[in-house]
This record gives sequence, C-alpha cells and structure tokens, in this order.
Amino acid sequence: MTDTDYTLTSPLAKLADNASALLGLTIIWHPDSQRIGEQFMASNPDGLVEINRFLPLFRHPGKDGLPLGYGGISREPVRISRDAGDNILITPPPAVWW
Repeated sequence: MTDTDYTLTSPLAKLADNASALLGLTIIWHPDSQRIGEQFMASNPDGLVEINRFLPLFRHPGKDGLPLGYGGISREPVRISRDAGDNILITPPPAVWW
C-alpha cells in the first residue's frame, strides 16, 4: 500500500488560484464504514451550511447523495457559516432543557 491508499482526495485541489474558497465537509467516522470519505461541497455564495442527521447530502464521486442518517446526530442543525472576514463560524443548536 502507498500513502495515497490512505489519503482522501479533495475537489478543492482543482479550483483555480483566484477562485473563492468553498466550504467542504468530509465524513471521517460513521457506523457504516462504507460512508467514510463521502463529501459535501457547499455551493451557496454566503457559505451557510446547516448540518443535522437529515441534511446535507454527502456523496462519493459519481454516486447519489445520502444524509448522515445516524440517530446519534441531532435533528436540530449546527450552522457553519463564513463572516465578512472569511472566518468560519460554528453555531450550535439552541439548548433544549427538559
């Protein structure tokens, strides 16, 4: 085996040098090991992504996308966004008190 057997490729490597940065997410752990390595690339210009067990859809290249679908992940979304200074902001869902 070589290092490339253990390295995930990224579509970000194909962007032009002057292109705006994209927000990309890669599954690095999932109870279904076949899902590891699936990716989601945000295409909206504001860079806002909401992640929960239902959205977004992650995919291997050339395959249909699937949500994370794991019951250990909240239904309430975590929000990842980019501010005016191009910093990444992670906003957890509001706390629910029972």
